[in-house]
Amino acid sequence: MCDCLFLTRELRLHLASWAGQAEVVRILCNKHAEIGASAADDMAAIHFASQKGHTEVVRILLTSGASIHARTRKGMTPLHYATHGGHLDVAKVLIKKGAHLYSPNKAGKKALDLAKDEEFRNVLIAIEKESKESRARGKEVNGAVHKALPCGIGIESDIVRDEEKKEGLTKDEIEKDSAVDEEKKEE
Repeated sequence: MCDCLFLTRELRLHLASWAGQAEVVRILCNKHAEIGASAADDMAAIHFASQKGHTEVVRILLTSGASIHARTRKGMTPLHYATHGGHLDVAKVLIKKGAHLYSPNKAGKKALDLAKDEEFRNVLIAIEKESKESRARGKEVNGAVHKALPCGIGIESDIVRDEEKKEGLTKDEIEKDSAVDEEKKEE
């Protein structure tokens, strides 16, 4: 008789994550497998998927509530495993969700330290910088929308367009642009 019939949902989730079986992972997540359950060395399903470079599985696990900050007994995060394995697409997903390149494991190694070469490190740094800038722009734009109209209905696209238009302009050009906008309102 096959022992695999007696595996828990969590163990099945770990195995499916390790093997890159995205549809099985999706089904198990929908059947309420414990997403953060740990196996040997406190590895969760997201660690296995990150280690093996299974981008779609990582996305499913994150959508289902897996933590980008989950740590193994050795302090390894999913990003540590992705960078160590050279899995750029997985690293990109994790960084865009807020994972930190400079967070050390228990041996003091940062995820960035585990990247195999300088080119890969530079790409990771660029992705993190772009992600931080994107989040900062999102906060600025959302703040402007809420200040302009509490519900933000009907004006969000205008504010986003105005903010995008002002990027790259000097302070004087922005002030001049704002003065022109004010004159138009008065007419």
